Amino acid sequence: MQTARFFVGSLCLSILQYSPSVAQTVDNADQLSVTLRAEHVLQATKLIGPAPNIDGVLSDVMWTEADTSTPFVQLVPRPGDPSTFPTGVQVVYDRNAVYVAMRLFDSAPDSVTTRLTRRDVWSETSDWAHVYLASYGDRRTAFRFSVNPSGVKLDAIHHGDTQEDSGWDAVWDVGVRRDSIGWTAEFRIPLSQLRFASSARGEELRWGLNFGRFIARFGERSYWSPIPADAARFVSAFGTLTGLVGLSAPGRLEVQPYVLSRLTRAPGVVENPFHRVNAGTATFGADIRYGVTSDFTLNLAVNPDFGQVEADPSEVNLSAFESFFREKRPFFLEGTDLFRVTFPMWPPLVHSRRIGRRPRGRLPSDARFVDRPDASSILVASKLTGKTSGGLSIGVMNAITQRESARYLGDGGVISSVPVEPSASFTAARVTKDFREGQSAVGIIATATNRGSLDDFLGSLHKAAYVGGVDWRHRFGAGIYETSGSLVASKVRGDSGAIALTQRAPGRRFQRSDATHLEFDPTRTSLAGNQAAVRLAKIGGGHWRWQINGTYVSPGFEVNDLGFQNGSDRVGFDSRIGFVQFEPSGPFRRWQLDISHSSGWTSAGEQRYRWLQLFGNGQLKNHWRINFGVDRTFAGFSTEALRGGPGLREPGYVSSWLGLTTDPRQSVNFNVWAFGMRFDEDAGHRLNVEPRLTLRPSDRADVSVATGVTWFTTETQYIGTFEAGGAAEYVFGRLRQKTVSLTTRLNYTFNPNLSLQLYAQPFSSVGRYDRYKAVLDPSARRIDDRFDVLGEAVRPLDDGLSYAVDKDADGVDEITFRDPDFDFRQLRSNVVLRWEFRPGSTLFAVWSQNRGAVLPTSPFDLDGTNIFLLKFSYWLAR
Repeated sequence: MQTARFFVGSLCLSILQYSPSVAQTVDNADQLSVTLRAEHVLQATKLIGPAPNIDGVLSDVMWTEADTSTPFVQLVPRPGDPSTFPTGVQVVYDRNAVYVAMRLFDSAPDSVTTRLTRRDVWSETSDWAHVYLASYGDRRTAFRFSVNPSGVKLDAIHHGDTQEDSGWDAVWDVGVRRDSIGWTAEFRIPLSQLRFASSARGEELRWGLNFGRFIARFGERSYWSPIPADAARFVSAFGTLTGLVGLSAPGRLEVQPYVLSRLTRAPGVVENPFHRVNAGTATFGADIRYGVTSDFTLNLAVNPDFGQVEADPSEVNLSAFESFFREKRPFFLEGTDLFRVTFPMWPPLVHSRRIGRRPRGRLPSDARFVDRPDASSILVASKLTGKTSGGLSIGVMNAITQRESARYLGDGGVISSVPVEPSASFTAARVTKDFREGQSAVGIIATATNRGSLDDFLGSLHKAAYVGGVDWRHRFGAGIYETSGSLVASKVRGDSGAIALTQRAPGRRFQRSDATHLEFDPTRTSLAGNQAAVRLAKIGGGHWRWQINGTYVSPGFEVNDLGFQNGSDRVGFDSRIGFVQFEPSGPFRRWQLDISHSSGWTSAGEQRYRWLQLFGNGQLKNHWRINFGVDRTFAGFSTEALRGGPGLREPGYVSSWLGLTTDPRQSVNFNVWAFGMRFDEDAGHRLNVEPRLTLRPSDRADVSVATGVTWFTTETQYIGTFEAGGAAEYVFGRLRQKTVSLTTRLNYTFNPNLSLQLYAQPFSSVGRYDRYKAVLDPSARRIDDRFDVLGEAVRPLDDGLSYAVDKDADGVDEITFRDPDFDFRQLRSNVVLRWEFRPGSTLFAVWSQNRGAVLPTSPFDLDGTNIFLLKFSYWLAR
């Protein structure tokens, strides 16, 4: 072992002697062996004299005097082996910034790969250098600063030891240079972008520290302080940066004012008094970041605008539940980790898409033309976030939206106004305390939504909604095992109409006639509920992993005012066991195989679902990736299928999927994902195929084209509930649906600060109904006994838009319903030019277009709504 260590050290020393800068501080093998000791400690050097020129040329005097550390250890593909090439790292500092030099050696410098992309875009086709500074000292949180040989910057916060928040953006500088022995990266990281406690006079600060390197052509990830492959550890495995003396946390005030000009060009009709072919607006606002203390930061957004954010994808949703769309707005993305409970991660108690959502108030029935806002305006949003060196994390967020009204032209030809969204205040607060160097933690969370005056048209909204809970996490057995859980309670208040709607809402359905454990009360003005969850898992130590989970959600639990929830009245048990192979084996670089089970009931013991699943993934030695799975779901009891009627037995199904991705490092990359499902009792099937082709014609351009095609057939698609002979009739039909989309993305990067992105998605979904049927016995085991096929009792009406049903053939129609067929076409696109003309200051030029119609017409034949936007922001700091 000692011989091997001496050989590696001598090899690194011989290579370093050819470096013009960082190698000069390593005088002999004995000095180099110090850097190989288990503690992984690096001494920072205090800067005396002028600061370096951040250009990637490591010729400044400071780099010839600072301590150097070189050994890097692989995590992928061969955990524990030395990195293929040595890397030299150095750290110096002054009272304003930390400076880092990385010399990344390569025996074939012409093979160093790189790509030009916009900021914060990770690319496996490029080499990368990473600096990790864990200045909090809690062994769970770190700031990451990354760069590739083209100078593309990427930054993120690592939290919870192993989680990452890429929504965080800092203002820092880096220079890179390629040469005959590899490449170099020179960082300047302002202390104002870090969080740390000031040191007393003469006291030395000790920060967590790590460096990382990614060599694209080998797919190799290596670290200065090794990351164990068989443990759920990352930040806690960092080394230590010493020698930081006399540092004071700087005062931090950053102001980023913006001005925005928007021009909307939309089609319309002459009779519409609200229509203008060209409508222009101008707005302004500001983002402010202030360091309240050395540990806590206040972020403030005044009149924020997110016009540069990409639109949500198109869809046709035929279920009773709303779709979940992820947050894309930068202000709300940053720090989202602070508002998540440890377990379960879903449903989220804080879903910031609720803030500034589309107004939901009803309009009068005689409204012919409407001028309605697309979103509720956010007047101001603020966040206070931070973490002390003692492990106390605090996150507080508040946002205030203004009252919104819609103008409309009624039948009398009079223009009137009606409120469609009240003013509202949204607040979320989270406090977490770490123990045992972050191995254990206890947290509390609270959210509050309070709305202003609720007029008649807003009676469906809660006046107030509150959520509060506690969660915990505890690792034991040398960090191999973890238990976690949470207890959460909710309460909503409003008038009787609003609470009645909540009781009847999808996922709750208190009005179910067969639910003896539920009671619908139309006089209630509040509703309360709770949720409990617990998890025990083996998260590290060897190749085997397992976990068991239990959850309970009471019928009255409701968090949708600020969170996201699609159901209640649930009891669930889940388990999983898996094997992870970290090292190359056979044709694989690494692979994983898991078996899982899940069962769910209502709180009255009604079996909602039960399934078994086998799934796996792996990376081949040629860097291709594969993932696959098979699922067997058994027949269950749906509390939702009849939209408030009794529970309905639904057939089980078998599903499987397969995904294949070619080598992502190549200039041509192809991946395909296929999913198939077949229902029991010949009740339908589904086939989904999504191929994607990515082309990289140069190191600064890439084009991807993804096609999605879905064929879906079900014999039991809900159409509606109708009153017939004093009883409810639930009508279903066979749906045959075909959905096609083509998503195109083009990215061109002129330089690391100037980029152009194009996104376009034509979308089409066509559905045809037949074989209409009514529910006969919802709990029958056979589908033929559950439904009564209506057959010739259904006939089209003369208007061509509706059907009538005469079940008993007496010439009197018991039911009429609209033709449920649909044909939806849409085209969404946008083009974004982003220029960061100085650190933290940006100019956006955006063109977005939306064309859509519910008829068999190509969206290319329709006049679209075009929005042109210019947004200028300027970063100021003190």
